[in-house]
Amino acid sequence: DLRQLDRLVRAAERRLQVLANRRPPAVVRQALIDLAASYGYSIDAVFGLEAVPATGRKPLEFSLFYFASDERENTQDKYRLLLEGARFADERGFSAVWTPERHFHAFGGLYPNPSVVSAAIAATTRNIRIRAGSIVLPLHNPIRVAEEWSVVDNLSHGRVGLSFAAGWHADDFVFQKEHYAERRAIMLREIDTVRALWRGEARSFQNGAHQDIPVLPLPRPVQKELPFWLTASGDPKTFEAAGEAGAGILTHLLGQSVEELAGKLARYREARRKAGHAGEGHVTLTLAGTPTRPPQSYSRTHCQPLSFRIAGG
Repeated sequence: DLRQLDRLVRAAERRLQVLANRRPPAVVRQALIDLAASYGYSIDAVFGLEAVPATGRKPLEFSLFYFASDERENTQDKYRLLLEGARFADERGFSAVWTPERHFHAFGGLYPNPSVVSAAIAATTRNIRIRAGSIVLPLHNPIRVAEEWSVVDNLSHGRVGLSFAAGWHADDFVFQKEHYAERRAIMLREIDTVRALWRGEARSFQNGAHQDIPVLPLPRPVQKELPFWLTASGDPKTFEAAGEAGAGILTHLLGQSVEELAGKLARYREARRKAGHAGEGHVTLTLAGTPTRPPQSYSRTHCQPLSFRIAGG
């Protein structure tokens, strides 16, 4: 019910305050209230706090992360929430819209290819960043990743960012079954390949005649460097690998406490420092909320569950 939603959002706000030592901007608070209301929900005073700047820290950013939704819930307009939410967030100063890569399961099954839905978002928004969270890179040819996302970067006039994951579910690897055992090493290697192709550096690949040829995908992207993250479910080694590579971190609080995450982020930033990367990096933390029953006073047209994630960063 709405009390559950209110508790979830309040808990999310408290956790973000612990990590960022900053209260959420009033405009973001009101935007979340308005977004819920547009789908038949009422969240009064979700945060109840005014914006307070944090000395010496980067501003806290808010994004929308679409992950859930059972694709069997609606037979029509399956992407209405995604596209309307993206436009809403674009108009109200949110930082980014994130979409995942999910295969063979109704939960999240609306998103088998984030580049396709991101192209739709690019065509209907003007300012908001468009990010994949995540591309399971061992399932893909890195040339195709660079090609597809360069198209989205052009459609969006340079708003693309990608988070890469190694994958975990064996069933997903029907696409590349030989990559499953070494998926983490393959991900780290192919991130370098995608980034090089993005920068315009030709790489050697073998063609159908078993000849090595230089390949440089087209179209050329708008951004000279690809903004990228590593998706970390909790393994400290992934946090360290992201720091060494100069990547951002995309993570969550499922299976790890705020205190545990703080320790892993310290390792991430230490790895960045040792590798010679400037700054503290970019941390995106997803927080999920799922109210399951709207109030009886709303019309039947609004009686669909609202599932969303708030991504900080």
